[in-house]
Amino acid sequence: MNDKPNDEQLQKFEGSLMYRSESCKGTIQDLKDSYNQLQQAFREGSTISGEDLNRIGRMHRYVKYAVILDVAGLFDRTKGTLSLPRLAIYLQRIKHPSVKKFNFTLSDIQRRYKKQLDVLELNRHTVAAHAGEKQLDSLLLTTDEILSMPIHNLLKEIQNLVMETLYFDKIIAEAGTMYMDVKV
Repeated sequence: MNDKPNDEQLQKFEGSLMYRSESCKGTIQDLKDSYNQLQQAFREGSTISGEDLNRIGRMHRYVKYAVILDVAGLFDRTKGTLSLPRLAIYLQRIKHPSVKKFNFTLSDIQRRYKKQLDVLELNRHTVAAHAGEKQLDSLLLTTDEILSMPIHNLLKEIQNLVMETLYFDKIIAEAGTMYMDVKV
């Protein structure tokens, strides 16, 4: 049996969603690291140049934007994106055998992480992607707020959902084989 989903579009969804969710885990670590560097630079005060402090601050801001953009992008509904809502539509269109389970689980994930997803999406649109005057109203999440979110758990659940959905046929086939191997 093939280890990959046999539909080319499903393979694109799998590759994109798995890569982006795994990459985001690393970006969160980068955010922690850059935050620690920034805090250390502020504590050291005069031992670090203003130019170095600005460079660290810029890098930290870019990493923070990346976390916001990456996580919110996994739930983007825009046509043509390789996101979870678009995967749900595609699974429905091709009548995939696990579409109901996928939709149920995705809805459950969105319900449990609603507060975090809403805040990330709002920040994505008004600060990171389309900076505007609301930025002056301190709309941007603080690093502490982002790091306190259960984003790692969310990303693991997304990865499990994608794998369980796209490998549903293989899992069922293997379960059937195991069942047939049992002798009574």
